[in-house]
Amino acid sequence: MPVIRLKVELVCARTFESKETVKSEVLENIEIFYNRVRMHSVLGYVSPAEYELKYV
Repeated sequence: MPVIRLKVELVCARTFESKETVKSEVLENIEIFYNRVRMHSVLGYVSPAEYELKYV
């Protein structure tokens, strides 16, 4: 499922200049947005960063 969301959130309707640009954008999306900001239903609809602050 995360691959599908990544495709919808980042890749659809975009044109990239090179493979390096795609790699950079995907890494940034995963590390900054997906892992830190995006709400996850399994975590009670909070971001992983918020979850760690509250429960870890």
